Amino acid sequence: MSKFQVDSDFKGYVYVGNAMGNYDTGRSEVVNGQSVPVKQKYANMYVLCPTSDYVSEDYQGFGMKAEKLKCVSSDVWANLQIGERVQLFFDDKKRVQMAVSVDAMNQLNQLK
Repeated sequence: MSKFQVDSDFKGYVYVGNAMGNYDTGRSEVVNGQSVPVKQKYANMYVLCPTSDYVSEDYQGFGMKAEKLKCVSSDVWANLQIGERVQLFFDDKKRVQMAVSVDAMNQLNQLK
């Protein structure tokens, strides 16, 4: 894995990794007379983003935080590189349905 720097002035998401696979739902179904565990696919992406700058008597944040976000599929991160700044689009279930490189969007806008 290559090194990358995170600009703390960037107020969006930085893509840092992903995970996908199947998890056991705890349910089972009968297939050919045998009980088989029901598995569900998952796709998660990991990002860095700024902490909230909200300050109160009980809270004060500073710097970046890591978040795990659910994705609709592994296609979400297919064209991303680790350390890339991304804009994320969410569905009604708060899953990431699309992630777009901020730098690639800026390059396209400069061509116009």
